[in-house]
Amino acid sequence: GHTLSVIDLNTFTPEAKEIEVTLNPVRLATSSQGDIYLISMGNYGDISSALQRINPATGEATKIGDGSIFTMSGDKLYVVYAPWGATEAIYKKYDALTGAVETDGFITDGTVISNPSAIGVDPLDGKIYITDSAYGSTSTLYVFSADGKLETTLETGGYDSSDIVFYIR
Repeated sequence: GHTLSVIDLNTFTPEAKEIEVTLNPVRLATSSQGDIYLISMGNYGDISSALQRINPATGEATKIGDGSIFTMSGDKLYVVYAPWGATEAIYKKYDALTGAVETDGFITDGTVISNPSAIGVDPLDGKIYITDSAYGSTSTLYVFSADGKLETTLETGGYDSSDIVFYIR
């Protein structure tokens, strides 16, 4: 679809107006100021994937860039754009309070990841974790320092990794 519903948590009923977004919305995150960020995958053809920012007061969605996967750490968005058939991914870091690009290419050492499928940023040390997962193959986890330099890789043994979660005690 191409809409998001707003649900009243007191009554568990949807509000009357849905938010129009790019086709195939898949992932949401919210900044500390309440702005909502969204990746929509499009249709892998004439409608490309998009990173959108939704104003919670108006419900208006605005495309701010291209994106396939992303994560939020603090008020920073780490976005990877790796459309189907592309030979290289594009990495950008956005300021989630303004929606502006803060850094082009947050992977700074030239490491190429063929099929980025998940991304996470450790909230304690800022290390960046990205999985490389070609369809039907086990995944490789790449670990980068906070300044974007490859530290290590790990074969996960899992197929088609789609998320990275940090458990902090």
